[in-house]
Amino acid sequence: MAQVAGDYLIDRRYLEHNLSIDTQEMDKYFLQRLVHHRITERRLPLGRAVGIHQMWGDGRPCDACEEPLSPNERAVMAMVPLEWMSVHLHVNCYELWDAERSALFGEIGGRGESTQIM
Repeated sequence: MAQVAGDYLIDRRYLEHNLSIDTQEMDKYFLQRLVHHRITERRLPLGRAVGIHQMWGDGRPCDACEEPLSPNERAVMAMVPLEWMSVHLHVNCYELWDAERSALFGEIGGRGESTQIM
């Protein structure tokens, strides 16, 4: 399947079979960069989540990757009081967001403790 990345089409099967590229690692790297960008652009919160709930997806887009949270996958809804913002994320996206915001928050002198999913 091809997906659009900027102005380019990416054929994951071609990359995996012809170039020996691990697309899962590539996806994780790009998602980490995307989450970092969204935090710095204030599209994702920088503060620590306090109200964290796991639930089933409901079709809305993930606030990190914008892929739908489908009904057959686990999702995380987290409340961030520092910005009075709630986020809806895939479990993997939540873990990347939490690690990235913790690192960024620590860089600016805050207490960026990580928050574990219950």
